[in-house]
Amino acid sequence: MSQLNVGKVIASTSIQFPTYTTANLPANQSEGAVVYDSEAKSLKYWSGSLWLKVGQANNDGSSAATAATSVAQLQLAGQTADGFYYLNFGNGAERLYVPLSSDPGYVAIASWGGGLNAFLGAGISGGGTLLNQDGASTPTGNFALDNTYGYYRNTGTESDFKHATISNRNIAWRYAKFRFNLYNYYSNDGFSANRNLSGLGINGNVGDGLTILRNNAADGDAQHIFTYLMSINQGGYYCSNGGTAPTMSTNGVTPPAFVGSRFTCMHRSAGGYDAEYIRNFTPISGDSNGSGNLPSVYAGDSWFTVDTGSTRTHGLHVAIHSDQSTANEDTYMRRGVIMVKA
Repeated sequence: MSQLNVGKVIASTSIQFPTYTTANLPANQSEGAVVYDSEAKSLKYWSGSLWLKVGQANNDGSSAATAATSVAQLQLAGQTADGFYYLNFGNGAERLYVPLSSDPGYVAIASWGGGLNAFLGAGISGGGTLLNQDGASTPTGNFALDNTYGYYRNTGTESDFKHATISNRNIAWRYAKFRFNLYNYYSNDGFSANRNLSGLGINGNVGDGLTILRNNAADGDAQHIFTYLMSINQGGYYCSNGGTAPTMSTNGVTPPAFVGSRFTCMHRSAGGYDAEYIRNFTPISGDSNGSGNLPSVYAGDSWFTVDTGSTRTHGLHVAIHSDQSTANEDTYMRRGVIMVKA
């Protein structure tokens, strides 16, 4: 093809650019090449990797300067792989993990115990509560930490629950997706009338477990997103179907009304009540195997997704709770991840 190199083009009527449909736009052009997209009704230029509308920035999330303002913008910029991208939802650019391929639309906003590495292969050096290699981390609130079993409710303060409050990173979201690996010591045998989450605006009895809820006390019980329940196999207090994921009901004990059908549970494989650590997951390298009569099915070791029904603009709470305030019962969060999507 011949080339014409001129310093200036002056047209008295119009200039006709090469015309293509969106699907037939040619790839691998010289950077700066311009064509007309007849479907989009716009001029487009080749950025070096993709076609963009003239006047459109290449917000591909590869740097703070090219931070995307939505996951959809990353996709429009041609990004397809799971990984860390710069996003700016109105509070400045920051790198967050976006599973563009495995879970399109979601952004990770919380990680404990190296959950992003264990569940998503994020490869964050140091793991722990880090959300990226820039130092952004997940709050641990007033949880206590056991180096073997993870975060737990500090029973020394005689509290029904302890919680951490998570920022939504200024994301307007509707769907929450999460996964938690949990241990439980001295699994409970019911829901105590004296134990509740009223300090977070939710009524109803609780037992051993972990609850995810929206940070908006004005909504009361409607804040509830999901609950992990622990139970012993004794006196009718156990999970039906042997604690089979993803969602179960209990026999002999009815979960509080605020939980509804948004829960999972597990129980030990034998009856009785003993000092032992059971778990809802298959251990990975570095984890304790637990002790005693472990569940025969590791209920709850999977991703759960909840549609909250409408767009939310506030953060979340994660609460670890018990049916007693004494020191012989507690749930431990070994690792966990929360993601949200508009």
